[in-house]
Amino acid sequence: MPRTTAVLLLALAATWQASAVAAADTLSGRWEGRADIPGAPMAIVLDLDAHAGSLTLPGRGVSGAPLRKLDIEGSKLRASLETAIPSFGAAGPAPSLELERRADGRLSGQLLLGGLAAALTLERTGIAQVRLEPTSSPVSTALAGIWRGRYELGGYAREVTLTIAAGETGFTINGAKLGHHQIEASNGVIHPIDTVMMPAITQ
Repeated sequence: MPRTTAVLLLALAATWQASAVAAADTLSGRWEGRADIPGAPMAIVLDLDAHAGSLTLPGRGVSGAPLRKLDIEGSKLRASLETAIPSFGAAGPAPSLELERRADGRLSGQLLLGGLAAALTLERTGIAQVRLEPTSSPVSTALAGIWRGRYELGGYAREVTLTIAAGETGFTINGAKLGHHQIEASNGVIHPIDTVMMPAITQ
């Protein structure tokens, strides 16, 4: 083997080993496990790097939902799951995670959901596959205003009125904040809002 090639291979091996050691000393990576919700255990896949993270819920139609309010401090992390498990305007804090790396290398903590806490344990299974929050094109101000329409569902005529308003913090639809991100699900795309909107039924 040529000397130059041997030196290059040794350098690559050293770099890989250093990267592996560095990853082992941080929370970066793909973590898999489950939350012990009584009667309905929830499988969870958590991807983390130094600055971002995303969550996948296998079997629940949620893939790569970006973490919000991610706070990593040493071996501990906290994050909001509002994009993965929307609260749809319900009172109380958004679903969240609180985890800490244990001496055995696993992440352990709890999933906070609806005022309840479920034990959660995750094991590192590979490198991180973080899906960053996509950006959307700005909504044109030409769409601002009141829009009315009608459709039929289940034999009932339904009238729809949408009031689109532009503000300093973005656009709202009937007062519901319009998120500038999309969550890919198994049957389409989710656009989270913070209010439940129901169409009026015309008799």
